[in-house]
Amino acid sequence: MHLAAVRNKIRSLSESEAKSILMLIAANVDMVCSGDGGMTSEQCLEEIHGIFERLPEFARIPEVDHQTGD
Repeated sequence: MHLAAVRNKIRSLSESEAKSILMLIAANVDMVCSGDGGMTSEQCLEEIHGIFERLPEFARIPEVDHQTGD
């Protein structure tokens, strides 16, 4: 992962995409900090690294309407 490439990917995100990604990262960190065994620190770091690696593809996933599931 090259930091310059990740920076460019982040700059291209919409506000909504950026917020969604931050929510996922926060959820992963919470699983580690809560100590409920849901995720280890290493798993969390791998997941976050994967998110940054897949930024263009990941950010383009259609949003789901949580009311209808569509």
